[in-house]
Amino acid sequence: MTDKKNVCVITTGRCDYGLLRGLMREINRDERLKLQVIVSGMHMEKGFGNTCRFIEQDGFRIDKRIPVSLTGTEALAACRSLARGCAGFGPAYRALKPDMVVVRGDRYELL
Repeated sequence: MTDKKNVCVITTGRCDYGLLRGLMREINRDERLKLQVIVSGMHMEKGFGNTCRFIEQDGFRIDKRIPVSLTGTEALAACRSLARGCAGFGPAYRALKPDMVVVRGDRYELL
């Protein structure tokens, strides 16, 4: 058997997690694949319920948590969030060495 392929799934909120959960289960079941999970965005915000716990309650290990701070509504706040995300995702990818990255969503923190 060859080495497992690392499939990194990124989720930033309950909505995209709900759509990705089935895929994550299938990745876990496939002996050729190793699931890696990165959480960011709304999952890590107290004001949105700190929903990381739902992922863990479903039995998934969170490999990396990348806070982006989603406070503020002006454009500058979004730019700051994107900068924090870039600063966090680079080292996460270096550490996890994913063969594939799966994202689902249309929010700016996934950029």
